[in-house]
Amino acid sequence: MTLEQVNAALVAGKTVKHTHMGLSAEYRLSGVLTRYSPQTGWSYSLELRDLKADCVVIAALEDCEVCGND
Repeated sequence: MTLEQVNAALVAGKTVKHTHMGLSAEYRLSGVLTRYSPQTGWSYSLELRDLKADCVVIAALEDCEVCGND
């Protein structure tokens, strides 16, 4: 997933599928975490809110993909 896809998903209210250790679930995007390190530069993570349970997951961009409209 790219930052452009993240922005488009946020604006359109789309959900995101996060896959971790072979398990997938749908989440609503609730934020983007940015970090800067002089050694590695900028890094980004997604803050995701579970659609079924009231919990928050922090996920890497590469572990997520945009789903359809909800």
